[in-house]
Amino acid sequence: MKKYIAILFIIIILFFVNFNNSKELLIIKDEGSISLFHINGIKYNDEAEVNDIINILKKYNTEKTKNPFPMKTDDVAFEIDYTDNHKPRHIVLGKINIIYESGNKTIYKIINGDKLYFEIEEYLNKK
Repeated sequence: MKKYIAILFIIIILFFVNFNNSKELLIIKDEGSISLFHINGIKYNDEAEVNDIINILKKYNTEKTKNPFPMKTDDVAFEIDYTDNHKPRHIVLGKINIIYESGNKTIYKIINGDKLYFEIEEYLNKK
């Protein structure tokens, strides 16, 4: 009987570990909490521009991935830095498409990141 309880306990622990590791990170958690945007070092703080960027980003989801660092500078076309709910976030688009929070070691791959790359590129070319 103790053997079955121990096996059940291990299965429950593995389930919760797997559940926590498979969580997605929303690119935009709360639109009202975004305080600033930088794309390749250029500051975007005009309300209309910020709303345009938010509307692009909020269409995309993420999934946990392995750490792609170190990256070559050739791998990066766009770096988007912003603050969401007082947490600095960083999006890297190019040969790899990821998002991460400063101080958090977890890296998330952007699902359909190539499409996001082209949307950001198109938006910036219109400016």
